[in-house]
Amino acid sequence: MGASTKPGAIQALDRNSAITAMTLADLAGERDLNEQHQLWPFIQGWAAELGLTGSEAINRATQPGGPRQQHDRERERTDPEAGQ
Repeated sequence: MGASTKPGAIQALDRNSAITAMTLADLAGERDLNEQHQLWPFIQGWAAELGLTGSEAINRATQPGGPRQQHDRERERTDPEAGQ
């Protein structure tokens, strides 16, 4: 599986990496999340599994999605097959 090293590049994740990324994204919503937080050592370890530092992972998780992700979200809201 190839991965780009360009900042902000989308890369395909295997199942375990996707779960790790979702865990980090969930934690990114915590207030006062910084190097002093009790979970920070875990955040650093999980981020390292994705080739990132803890700060990079949290920063990426809090950034708004790109144009494609925005389009996908809009499509999900108006999908008649989804019963919406």
